[in-house]
This record gives sequence, C-alpha cells and structure tokens, in this order.
Amino acid sequence: MNYSIIIPTLNEADNIQSCLLNLQTFRNTCEIIVVDGGSADDTSHLANPLADKVIFSNAGRAKQMNAGAKQATGTMLIFLHADTSLPANALALIKPDNKNCTNYWQQCDQSGVINYVIVNATYRVDNKYQAKASHAPV
Repeated sequence: MNYSIIIPTLNEADNIQSCLLNLQTFRNTCEIIVVDGGSADDTSHLANPLADKVIFSNAGRAKQMNAGAKQATGTMLIFLHADTSLPANALALIKPDNKNCTNYWQQCDQSGVINYVIVNATYRVDNKYQAKASHAPV
C-alpha cells in the first residue's frame, strides 16, 4: 500500500513548514502533495522544498482536494489540514478494507484541543475514489 498525503492550502505561510517538516519521516512511503488555492503569501515557496509536488488550483477546499487527488499516485489518499500534524504511527492507524478506508481518527490533548486529524481518507478502487465521512468521534 502506498500513500499520498494531500494538503490543500490558502495563505498558510505560518503553518506549512512545520506541517511539512513533521511529514518528512513519511517520505519513504508517502507522496506529499500541496495544493495551493492562490495564496497571497509565501505558502507555495515555503512548501516547494519539503513536498514532492506543489500544484495550483482555484481556491476552495473541495476543488483543491480534487486537484490533489487527480495528481496523486498513492492507493490511499490522506487529506490533511496545514495546521495539523500526524503522529509517527499514523499509517498503522489507517487500515483499509477491500472497498473503503474504515479508520478515521483525531487526537485531542487533555484540554480537548485537536492536535491532529485526518479530515478525509479515500481508498482508490479501479481508478475511482470512494469517500467515507470526514470526522472521527473524539
């Protein structure tokens, strides 16, 4: 199983480097794609050395997610917000069945603030994308 992590961005210069630096440990098994929706800041410039692909699309999370999915080569797509991060064992927590990704999760700290979340995961079946609900219970 190979993975594509797709990060839709718009004016995320304050967050993109820390997000992508956290993902560097996944580079052997994951393709990292940043989809910029026309940022007026340095988001794409900062992301370029830390991502496999930086692409551009019209603004709008769904448009950007679709643009990233079209460019992805992974069999499992992970959509991630730029202000979130994944734990070291993230890929072990995502286990697809034969049609869809069945595990959705988010991790909160003791005060209830979300530290990281997979906002959506889709499993590629016959070059079509099937999605499940985008939220996991806390």
